[in-house]
Amino acid sequence: MNCAPSWEERINAGFGENQRFVEEHGRAPQHGEDNDIFERLYAVRLDRIRTLEECRALVLPLDHQSLLSGVYTNDAESIETMDDDALLAEGRCCRGTRDYRVTTYVLWAAWNYLVLFMMAQW
Repeated sequence: MNCAPSWEERINAGFGENQRFVEEHGRAPQHGEDNDIFERLYAVRLDRIRTLEECRALVLPLDHQSLLSGVYTNDAESIETMDDDALLAEGRCCRGTRDYRVTTYVLWAAWNYLVLFMMAQW
């Protein structure tokens, strides 16, 4: 028996985290070196969900905040337009951390991003 969550459950859970961020901060998560690592991860995740039609269709019924339509879209640079150096800078604040919670979360978020990336290539 496989107890691992399905990709749909992971996408829904990730989108739920984005919605909680909006509820707490009153805006969509933004890219940017000055922002918290979690906010930057949420922004990357939201960008990928918006661009992948299968993911978008999955979470559309849950989107009571209109995140997919771009109501909370901000002027920050989209991940689609960022160059390699800017993308590498997104993870800069994690270097040298000894907080296992950050490392665990980053690994989990990277796994989610990898799943989204692989789905896009499929």
